[in-house]
Amino acid sequence: MQLREVHDNPALVTKLEQDLRRTHILFAQLDFVRIALAKHEVRGRPNTIAVAPGYARIDDWTGSLTYELSNGRDIMGYISRREISDSIRAIDHDSEPQSWEKLAEFDRFMKNPSM
Repeated sequence: MQLREVHDNPALVTKLEQDLRRTHILFAQLDFVRIALAKHEVRGRPNTIAVAPGYARIDDWTGSLTYELSNGRDIMGYISRREISDSIRAIDHDSEPQSWEKLAEFDRFMKNPSM
């Protein structure tokens, strides 16, 4: 039924693409944490060992667990459980999403931050 609806209304494809661009960065950050916790690996680099994959610190301001986003030896940043939930709630479906070029820059940084 959903496929028929998309076939009958091509504007839905554009809307889906915009929604993917709006959620791309948050999804990538969640994927880093998920793979580190589940597989003890670095996202996008099979058979590499994640540094302290289950290690989380308690944020002094919010009391939320904060995870490190690391790519081997490089630390790209941190994300807390509160930031994740706030980011999901803050998705603005009326705003202009990031361009694919900007998202590609983000992906390149997350793959190799020392470049």
